[in-house]
Amino acid sequence: MVIVAAAASACGPSLIVDPGDSELGLEAPVFVVTGRDMAPAVEERLGPRDDGGGSRVLDVENERAILLLREPELQALSQLFHQKLHRCGGFTSHSSLASARAAIADEAEGAIAVRAPAPPELAEPEVVGQLIPLVDPAQILGTISGLSSFPTRFYQSSDGVAAAEWLRDQWAQLAAARPGAVAELRPHAGWAQPSVTLTIPGDELPDEVVVVGGHLDSINIFGGEIAPGADDDASGVATATEIARLIVTQNIRLRRTVIFMGYAAEEVGLRGSDEIARDFADRGVQVTGVLHFDMTNFDGSPFDIVLITDNTDPAQTDFLATLAGTYIPEFPVSTDACGYACSDHASWTRAGFPSALPFEATLDTYNPNIHSEGDTLEV
Repeated sequence: MVIVAAAASACGPSLIVDPGDSELGLEAPVFVVTGRDMAPAVEERLGPRDDGGGSRVLDVENERAILLLREPELQALSQLFHQKLHRCGGFTSHSSLASARAAIADEAEGAIAVRAPAPPELAEPEVVGQLIPLVDPAQILGTISGLSSFPTRFYQSSDGVAAAEWLRDQWAQLAAARPGAVAELRPHAGWAQPSVTLTIPGDELPDEVVVVGGHLDSINIFGGEIAPGADDDASGVATATEIARLIVTQNIRLRRTVIFMGYAAEEVGLRGSDEIARDFADRGVQVTGVLHFDMTNFDGSPFDIVLITDNTDPAQTDFLATLAGTYIPEFPVSTDACGYACSDHASWTRAGFPSALPFEATLDTYNPNIHSEGDTLEV
């Protein structure tokens, strides 16, 4: 999750892409969608287009602007949104102008109202009640430690790729113990880091899918190359991993297929989740719900679970509140709103699927150490 921080000048992690490669090269164009009111600040910060074409703004529609950037400018853009515009994200990045326009159209159409299934219902309370005492803090901390041990998980760095491979290997160990399960890397055409998926097939409705995930990448907007990202978002990936571990080790049978995801490139415009969500929409995958974890381990708020109410589905969000009240009433729950597309849940919402985002704190009490070398497990 990209949240407010005061940053020094950017000096990004080492890149592993070849500048001469037209697909993964440093000069690859990126089409950024942001609010129309944000466009002047972007142009002021980044300057005019480097191809002599003048304004970076290519199109304006539905109070959204599409701007042309180059791949290496995304980190500076993320820094701008944090330190000056005080936005948790606030933009999405796309590999083509058509994809950017489609994102604006999807948001305007409100496809979520068409695709959302019937509100979820409480089911199998005995099974859930048996699982809760088996949640293992050591397992969660182990995943956070493993991911945050990489100097950075920046989406264009060799460490970012290695972290994805490490997570794939962890999930592959779980898949090996479950017939039909598979853990895979999901490469992206525009950058180095792949996303990671773990698919556990359902028994009764295998063509219906539940997505559970968090973002894999990290970023340092203070000018350094060290970005452990323990809370943002190794914690969210660890939460999802513990769910998967319990399903496998306790041999929980699933009605629907569950796909766990570690998204690449969230910190530079929700890129991995946007590509995956649009692919699912294009293929007509029946996604009945998306649960997204972005920052789950910082105890900065009197509320243990804060449900984000914008760019999410009200029925799914209310259902999470019902689950918390039923199974863990000792943990206070509240709500808050980002005000913009602050994490990967928004990619699924914009693609027409119902999503929910439980957060670690209110938006004014979250972890202040994120996006720096100080985002470590110790804090």
